[in-house]
Order: sequence, then structure tokens, then C-alpha cells
Amino acid sequence: MPLPWSRCGNYDLHEPHREPHGGGCPGWDKADQVTRDLFTKSSGYLAEHYGPQMIFPEGLRLEMHPSVRRAMMLCRDLWGASGITGDPIDHFQVPAKVTMDVPEGTWRLVIVTEDVLLTG
Repeated sequence: MPLPWSRCGNYDLHEPHREPHGGGCPGWDKADQVTRDLFTKSSGYLAEHYGPQMIFPEGLRLEMHPSVRRAMMLCRDLWGASGITGDPIDHFQVPAKVTMDVPEGTWRLVIVTEDVLLTG
């Protein structure tokens, strides 16, 4: 999956602007920031803890708040000629789940030993 990148090199939130060298920067917004953090931190953690073989324990999954999925849908670097198609949560190394069980704007890697749904 492509990694969001800032055209001007500034990864602080900023509005679109003209670059000093004649290019245009579309800015860097919260969707770009959340998406980049998700990709870099989750892939870094997986590589550090599970090595190049990427043999994951049973039940490992990525859980994210719906706002994180929406941020990926808005991130302009994921779409277009070099981008992805379909739902971005289908493109992670581990299964992903959208859930309200995490705070808005956040995600987590978890090992689920038992996933039980209880209804009345």
C-alpha cells in the first residue's frame, strides 16, 4: 500500500501552498497524518516483533475506530493511478476490524484469544 507523503517535506498540519521550487503542495491534513502513522507504526511493530518471516500468532488483528478508516478513505495518496482499490482495511498484513471499542482517531494491534458475541 502506498505511504502518504508530504510534497514539501513538512509533516506538521498545514494548508495547500506553493513550494519555493515551483511545485504545489496540497497540504498535510489529519487524514494524511493518521494514515501515515497507522502504516508506519503498525508495520514497524510487526517487523520488529515478528521478524522478516512475518509469522503472526493466531488471533492477531488490527482494530481501528471508524474515523481511522474514514481518514484512509480521504487520504489522497492511497487512491488514483498508483493507489489501491477497494476497502483499504483489506490491504493490511493482518486481518483488520473497524470497531467502536477504541477511542476516536485511534487503532490498536491485539491478539484475540476469544471473540464472543452475546446478545439478549
